[in-house]
Amino acid sequence: MSTKKRYLFIFTFLSGCSSMNNSYNYFYESLINDTHHIEITEELRNSKYSMQYFHIESQNRLGYLANADDQIFLWDVDQDIQLQTSGNKIVASTGLENNFKISSCNISYIKIMKSIANKPLTNKCLIRFTNPNSSFQYIVSNFNVIDSGSRLKIINEESYSYRLIQEDFYVDKIGFRGVNYYWVDDKGIAWRSKQYIVPREQKVTTTLIKSYLK
Repeated sequence: MSTKKRYLFIFTFLSGCSSMNNSYNYFYESLINDTHHIEITEELRNSKYSMQYFHIESQNRLGYLANADDQIFLWDVDQDIQLQTSGNKIVASTGLENNFKISSCNISYIKIMKSIANKPLTNKCLIRFTNPNSSFQYIVSNFNVIDSGSRLKIINEESYSYRLIQEDFYVDKIGFRGVNYYWVDDKGIAWRSKQYIVPREQKVTTTLIKSYLK
């Protein structure tokens, strides 16, 4: 290869890398900074209830914790929607156009959020959809920590250290796959997340206002 062609190849390769890096940086910055313009009122600041925002179908919907046990947390969202979470992963819904339920997992999502560090984890569960009705199918998720840093809690701007957990999931039988993200503090609380919940790629972003753990 001539010197001129060699330099041209190197320049083209570096330009391609630069373009890929810029695309990645844009994606990552949008992932980190997207808050959907949430406004914290004095009423929210003074409330004693655990609550979080669920950004669904281009709307911020405030959810209040209605019930909690060791594994599942039930959130009342608006008048017609209820969402269940485990480790702030949404595992069931009612009131949406297509509801779903995840159950019978090898590892609880709460345990995953608390324990995952540098060692990847794989979870296998069953999932069922309602529109159209489906039988229970296997959903497999692989969890990895891809970043760490610090953020501010939206309620009081208190700083917390987070691990950014990436979940790659797939439902092989129907070809449904995607990537979810969770910003998890050292207690295993996901203060933010971005999740795909149904095959038509409905995405939900959660922003925790007041935690259910002290």
